[in-house]
Amino acid sequence: MSDRTSELAVQRVVTGLHVAVGVSVDRTACEMQAATGRKLPHAALLVCPVVLLVFGFAAAALGQNPEDRRLDPAEFRQGLRARGLTELLELYLEDVPPIDDDEHLLLRREINLARFADASRSPADRRAALLEANRTLETLINQRSDAPRSFDWRTELVRSLLYQEAELYYSRILLRGGTVEDRRKLAGVMERALHWCEVQREALEQERARLELVPALVYERLELSGHVERIETLKPRLDYLERWSTFYRGLARDPQDPRRIEEFSRVLEESQTQSGLLESPHSATHAQAQSLLLAGMAARRVGRDVWATEYLNRAYGVVRSITDATESEALRWVANLALLEGIRVHAESRRFEQSERALERMSTYLGATAPDDFGLHLAHALAESDVRRAQSRHAAVSGDTGSARHYRNMWFESLQRLARRRADYRDEVYAAVYERMPAGADVADLHAFEACALVASSLSEAAELDDAVAAARVGEASPTETEALEARRSAALKRAVSVARLFTDLAGQVPAELLPELAFNLAVAQLRSGHPQEAVRAFLRVARDYPRFPQAGAAAIVAVQEAAKLAESPSLRSREEIQELYLEALQVLTTGYSHTEDARYWRFFLAQLLHDLGRYHEAAAAFSQVHAEHEYRAHAVVLRIRSMASALGARADNDEGLVPEAMAVLDAVDQAARRMVSEPALADRPSELVGFLAEAELLAAEALLSAGRVQAEQALTRLQSFEQRYPEQGRLLGRVLRVRIVALEQLGRLVEAERTLPEYVRRDPENAGATLQALFESLRAEVERLREGGEEELADRKAASALLLAEQIQAWVSADPSRAGEGQKAAVGLQLAWALLQAKHYAEAERAFSSCLDPAKPPDIQAIFGHAEVLYRLERYADALPLFNRVLAASPPDQPLRFRALLRDLQCRTSLGHPPEGIISVIRQQKYLHDDMGGPKLRREFDVLHRRNQDRLP
Repeated sequence: MSDRTSELAVQRVVTGLHVAVGVSVDRTACEMQAATGRKLPHAALLVCPVVLLVFGFAAAALGQNPEDRRLDPAEFRQGLRARGLTELLELYLEDVPPIDDDEHLLLRREINLARFADASRSPADRRAALLEANRTLETLINQRSDAPRSFDWRTELVRSLLYQEAELYYSRILLRGGTVEDRRKLAGVMERALHWCEVQREALEQERARLELVPALVYERLELSGHVERIETLKPRLDYLERWSTFYRGLARDPQDPRRIEEFSRVLEESQTQSGLLESPHSATHAQAQSLLLAGMAARRVGRDVWATEYLNRAYGVVRSITDATESEALRWVANLALLEGIRVHAESRRFEQSERALERMSTYLGATAPDDFGLHLAHALAESDVRRAQSRHAAVSGDTGSARHYRNMWFESLQRLARRRADYRDEVYAAVYERMPAGADVADLHAFEACALVASSLSEAAELDDAVAAARVGEASPTETEALEARRSAALKRAVSVARLFTDLAGQVPAELLPELAFNLAVAQLRSGHPQEAVRAFLRVARDYPRFPQAGAAAIVAVQEAAKLAESPSLRSREEIQELYLEALQVLTTGYSHTEDARYWRFFLAQLLHDLGRYHEAAAAFSQVHAEHEYRAHAVVLRIRSMASALGARADNDEGLVPEAMAVLDAVDQAARRMVSEPALADRPSELVGFLAEAELLAAEALLSAGRVQAEQALTRLQSFEQRYPEQGRLLGRVLRVRIVALEQLGRLVEAERTLPEYVRRDPENAGATLQALFESLRAEVERLREGGEEELADRKAASALLLAEQIQAWVSADPSRAGEGQKAAVGLQLAWALLQAKHYAEAERAFSSCLDPAKPPDIQAIFGHAEVLYRLERYADALPLFNRVLAASPPDQPLRFRALLRDLQCRTSLGHPPEGIISVIRQQKYLHDDMGGPKLRREFDVLHRRNQDRLP
């Protein structure tokens, strides 16, 4: 082609670049915040042509209906687009599609671009819209590659790929270093961009060749229409887009890939060869700053430090010299990247003084232009970390260990300062540090801050995998895929636990401000790994040792909640260490964080646990501290009295010193009655109030009964006409009946005691079964307690009363078959058998247990054990031994019944003269496998049996 338009073409490029600076192309701001804390306005600000897609609506006059003549569809669609009404536009396109297929595809793309620009949508929706928009444009180009507008479409596609679709990835790489995945995705987008650059270049060459051959008259018409000018201006624009695309493709390559250097070298060479944009004043081209930046970044990556420093300094200087506020703001990204790249150039060349000055210059610039831009401040902090690492390594190589240690301690100072500003900053800082960790790094060589980042990021990864596993289980994922996700989750949690534990154990070598966080995350990782006991202990350590840590209160609460779950577990609730752990958690929360609402709430449960543990005086004090507006305030009032009464009952009967204590309980009852009608939390529940008063009355009688035989008559008097005074408190009648029976027994009025039971059954047949059962259970437990304490005579008396109750229960069930099903009847029969055993009626007990074993039904383990126990008491050890063995084989390994059967098995073998060595070996093995041995009482009996067999050794 002739040179007749070359000068005009250059002028038009400059004009196009000038227009480009003022154009704002919206991007995925939310995604950029995830990557950098704030979007990098690269797409709007790198020099590029503005391609305005002009949509026309050309309807043939013959095909136009009256509605079309009244309303221009193109104008209507443009109005909807301008107002962001994409949903209405889409509906309108379905009803009134454009006649032109090209127009239809372009409008579809516009809808998706509008969705992409809509900041109210989620990042995933916006990115999906962008990808669909680009796919639509690619489809249009492939279908209409020969259309005149295809030149503009291809340019627009390359711009969108370069400045929108790829922006997330190269921004993360340039600012934070990026990940392998960032590089992989960036490479894919850049391959597409460069492909379309090549297609556009070929199309332009063909068009230029065609224009050289057209007749002069045709050429003039094309020139007047602007087509010639457009073709000439597209070539330099394409060169510019291709250079940036080539640079980013090189950025995406592996550092060891030789093609990486080749591509950076080509970008540098082309920038220097076509030096117009490097040397022409920015005020004339509006592209000098961006071009200098590109040349500087390319030069740095090919080791041309002098050129890199020169170009980057000039790029920064150009931006600083711009007086137009709008353009200066638009090009801040150039200045930021130039400063950041300059820091790296100096550090890589070991010009550390210049690096520190560059760091200070960037800090000053950010403070003046972007004080709240987290992404840029993070990039600055990461660059400073890199400088300190380089200084530390250089000092180490030089043999200056003191300086090496000094700079190592400074590796993460700026990142720590940034992380302290806000919790969400800390998460992003950790993510950036984690991304930059080399694969396979030795954990022991990590800095403590890196350890925090590794632990936090591992927990975050595990949380994401939790969601993935849940989705896989309800989706169409195969078991193998689900297992792989679960394995990755487990590995992430295991990594978090091991690293956190390692560094918390090195407390003296870890900065004090990082220890609480490591300890807290260790607790979180242990909890999510399925180790709640270890997690509770770790949370308690945080709450107790680091009370000023922001999450210390939360640690105390979680410790209590998780300990409560353990204490409520049927398989764990009887274990002493679980109860102690729960108690410790409650005490840490209620004492260390007593000012909190959670502490006020859980103080009630602390008192309740103290009561359950038999620490009645402490429980009573704790119940008295329950807040007046607590939802269980009324319960606390009565439970305080119950604790006082229980403390009284735990002491020896017939102790005259108990009388004052019993009187204190009576005073508490009277005070409770007055408080229950005065406190709002109690007085507004009259029916519940009556129930609590009734129980308080009963507790007073129980306290009197515990004070000794002298007070038994008063206890009976206190409960006189109880049923008439509290007719709706049937739930308490079992205890009332027990007090009466025990009081009558203590007074020697046994005939009245025996007569009380059937009278009660006849008077209240509906509730009698439950009442008698509750009383039986209470007496049965009391018998066991007395026998453990060596009070055999009193235990025998209580056992006789319990047997009487068991017989009454069976009679009550037998009197009306509808009162119990087959299973309940069997349970009542078994209960009677146990009562006979407890009362030492062995012959009757053996018959009763035998009748509970139905050969046609699955064996009842309790019945087998009871039968064996009777035989053991009758010293029929050979008959009892196989039955104990059956219980052993059928009992779960962590149940107390198994250990009771094992104890009896070994006792039978001892009495039968079996070799003591084998018995001793079994006891030792079981202690190794099960440290608690079924509880303290059984463990003591195993110890006695162990010593007995040791004495039998030859």
